[in-house]
This record gives sequence, structure tokens and C-alpha cells, in this order.
Amino acid sequence: MRERTETIFFWDNPTKGSGTFIKRSWFDRVYERKVDRNSFLNPVEASKVLQVSLVHVFRLIRNRQLKAYPKAYLGEKIFLIRMDDIIKFIATKRSAGRPRGGERSLANG
Repeated sequence: MRERTETIFFWDNPTKGSGTFIKRSWFDRVYERKVDRNSFLNPVEASKVLQVSLVHVFRLIRNRQLKAYPKAYLGEKIFLIRMDDIIKFIATKRSAGRPRGGERSLANG
């Protein structure tokens, strides 16, 4: 039987990071914890917050766009990401694609 974990992220005020809860259901048990700006998240929880895949979170860590803190746990190296770093990343994230038609570059005058 394969384990099934579901993570739900509730975010009331993204700019301040307040009113934030992470709810995980694992088999028949439900765990809930309050998260503030100084809390640490694992990469799975960070992917839910950023609404990207887990692979993309590790790519952001590798490219040093998202700061992660390595931690040894039972002989394995795991990464923890501070909620404050995630909020800073969201605030500075660029949108993909070309500029809109109304936005002019310096070359076009």
C-alpha cells in the first residue's frame, strides 16, 4: 500500500505572512500547524505555497533564487526553507514572457 499525503495551505495575508496554516493529512490522521515568517517549511510545503512542482523548488534552491538551510536528519541531508525567504521570493518574482504592448522599452523611445 502506497502512502498518501495531502498538504493544504491556508494564507490569509500574504504580505505579512499572518494567518497562515499548513494542514497535512497522512493516512487517517490530520496534522495542522500555524506558520509565521520565522517558521521553516520543507520543500513539499514550499511547493504548495509557491504553487509550483517539487522539482521546480529544488531548481530554485540549486540556482540560488530561493535560500535553503541544509539540516541533517537521521543521517540524511534535508533542506528547510524559511517562510520569510519565500515571501521575499514572491515579492521579487518576475512575470514570464514579453512586455505588454503598452510598455515601451528605452530603445523604442
